[in-house]
Amino acid sequence: MTDSSLIFVFIGIQIFVLLLTFPLILFMKLGGWPEGFYRIFRVKYFSPIFIDSENTPRRFPLRSSIIKTGDPNLPPYFEYKGFSNGVGRYYLDKMNQTKHNGRMSQYYYPDNPFPIPLLTLAHNPMISAESLEKMYHDESILDFLKVGKEKKTAKGRGWLLYAVIGLVMIAVVILTLRFI
Repeated sequence: MTDSSLIFVFIGIQIFVLLLTFPLILFMKLGGWPEGFYRIFRVKYFSPIFIDSENTPRRFPLRSSIIKTGDPNLPPYFEYKGFSNGVGRYYLDKMNQTKHNGRMSQYYYPDNPFPIPLLTLAHNPMISAESLEKMYHDESILDFLKVGKEKKTAKGRGWLLYAVIGLVMIAVVILTLRFI
């Protein structure tokens, strides 16, 4: 292999990697797996948000086909067994329905099958004191208050990382051309 053909192979590999990077970035911007897949192929889905034991909201995109209706006296429900302390069956409530990326979303505690009444809290006299206590000590409210504020940008070694990677790539090309 000559020097010029090796350079063309190296440039070709770099172009191939760049061409694969753009679809991957687009897929991640659409939500990654499985939400990006659902959005690309127009699969109907919803996103229940579970507040775990560390008070961190975790979103799980699920297909809408798992929503079941049974007894006409009970609301529709879905089953999800992703938590050790979870109840497995979670009920849907149209009055407390929010949206996430344009899809239906509701907040749940894993050990409570009913959604947290975010929208109907003031109108519902049947809310337990325990649920109010959990919601009062939830730190996601503080995160919501920080939404409009500017984030501090990390200063420092970003340019250094690019410089080191660039020097390593130049060194690899020089060493490759020298030993051919």
